[in-house]
Amino acid sequence: IGKGIFIGSFSSMGYHSEIQNHCWIECYSMVSHHVSLGKGSVIHAGTLIAGRTIIGEYCTFNFKSSVINNVTITDHVTVGALSNVTKDITQPGKYAGTPARRVSDC
Repeated sequence: IGKGIFIGSFSSMGYHSEIQNHCWIECYSMVSHHVSLGKGSVIHAGTLIAGRTIIGEYCTFNFKSSVINNVTITDHVTVGALSNVTKDITQPGKYAGTPARRVSDC
């Protein structure tokens, strides 16, 4: 766990997870096993990040979004509330829906 990390109450972190500097994880969130969370990323309340997932720098996951197992997400991605990421995201931008689709640039 890096410097300047905030982890809210009732959140859980799985074993072998790596959290870089200045990340913010709000309450009732779950970061599962073997997750790598990039510098400056924000996970809002109720979000689930499944295992063996790599998240780039400065990503934001809004209220109750989720990421399915074995996904890689590039830097500067925003995932909308109640959205589900089911495959790799290779372009920066804003994503929403189930499954999450690119809706605009950053």
